[in-house]
Amino acid sequence: MDITTKFFQYFLFLLGGLSFSIPSDTAIFVTSELMTNGKVRRGYIGLVGQTTPISPRLARLLELQAPTTVQCISVAEGGPAHKAGLRKGDFIVAVKGSPLQSMDDLYRSVSSLPSGTTVGLSVLRAGGAGPAENINVELGDASTL
Repeated sequence: MDITTKFFQYFLFLLGGLSFSIPSDTAIFVTSELMTNGKVRRGYIGLVGQTTPISPRLARLLELQAPTTVQCISVAEGGPAHKAGLRKGDFIVAVKGSPLQSMDDLYRSVSSLPSGTTVGLSVLRAGGAGPAENINVELGDASTL
């Protein structure tokens, strides 16, 4: 047995059966995009956000389903979010009717869709006390960034 084989066996032993996998939805999306377009087109929204907690009182008052939301820290000028009217300080509380709990939720929702898809966002305006506004954003193509 040569040294490479021994090293490989030892490496597998250290991993202890650890393996990495790709979710089936991602594999289906990527395969479909490659077959249709020859490349993967992932949507992007064009904003920087952060997960922000909401007080229980405010969540009840606004009838929000999650204790956190995504606050827009900055919006890329000319990007999809900017064109749709999102502004710095806005709070995104839902995507396609599903409550958001983190920036990761927003990223997964947007990047799993092809560019050109229109996505509905529920947004609480910065400084506003009214109900959430529904804003439609046409996703940009992340491969052009």
